[in-house]
Amino acid sequence: MLISILIPSFNSANYIRECLESVCAQTYVKLEIICIDAYSNDGTLDILREFVRKDKRVKLILSEKRSFGHQLNLGLEKAKGEYFSIVESDDLAHPLMCEKLLNLALKIKCDLVKANLISFTQDKQKILNIMEDTNFYGRILCEKERENVLKNSLIINPSGLYRLDFIKEFDLKLNETSGAAYQDTGFWFELFSVARTWYFHNESLYFYRQDNLNASTKSKEKIYAICEEFAFIDSFLKCQKLEHLREVFLYRKFKSYWWNLRRIDERYREEFLIRFAEDFKNENLKIGVFSASEFKELKKIIANPQQFAKKLSSPLFVLKKFFARFKKSLL
Repeated sequence: MLISILIPSFNSANYIRECLESVCAQTYVKLEIICIDAYSNDGTLDILREFVRKDKRVKLILSEKRSFGHQLNLGLEKAKGEYFSIVESDDLAHPLMCEKLLNLALKIKCDLVKANLISFTQDKQKILNIMEDTNFYGRILCEKERENVLKNSLIINPSGLYRLDFIKEFDLKLNETSGAAYQDTGFWFELFSVARTWYFHNESLYFYRQDNLNASTKSKEKIYAICEEFAFIDSFLKCQKLEHLREVFLYRKFKSYWWNLRRIDERYREEFLIRFAEDFKNENLKIGVFSASEFKELKKIIANPQQFAKKLSSPLFVLKKFFARFKKSLL
């Protein structure tokens, strides 16, 4: 059974060789390795062409558009596997990733199977669980667990195996904004909005790099990229008539905007908070899946984003948030 591995890249010369070696070394060998490069100019293309010459499973597609989403959409169009997986060009696949995920997929016959990851830098590693609650692992999940998974699952697409006919049935595509700015967020939400069944495997089978200074999560300039991604998800939910997921959509939007607020440079915070308030002010907000403190915070942002920006910079607020995160880490 053929598995298509999709690897989008742009100027990844520092990491792409190690990435490809990890994919080519999979213990499951019936692979189609599709590299989609946006005309790199740092030597990445030379490395890709080297692998094309020495391993017939490796194919190269050149993308005129420098967009993570567009590049993956090109790969999905060309993929011939029964299943596909995404490996980012600065990451590594565990040698058993394809074999273990495929064995599970064939056994349980789900639309998608996902495993945990290991985040790593040059100095340390840490296990990333895709669900904090271990009760969601090791069993087939379906509609009744959808909202909980959409609320609490780690937003990431690698370390998963997906049925290609399921993607084509619902015509799922990634957002094609330029660069590599969180287009995986929309695709993740699409997948878990329409999948009929899925399965979480409690083992780490993917190495997720955290010290690439060129990664989109390191860019402080892309302050509105996350907004564009949630506008894309909003359109998808309306098109698919999935308005019953609106409450959990707003929750993930709030959490992602809040994460972005902490990430961006301080000089952009007030500007982003004004957009934050604008994007939520006309929503029919109910406490629902929000905690009381989250809902209160959101209401304050909507009411006066400029005042909230000043509060955000106060030492007391910073200290309060630090202890809240520390307390959560102990649970």
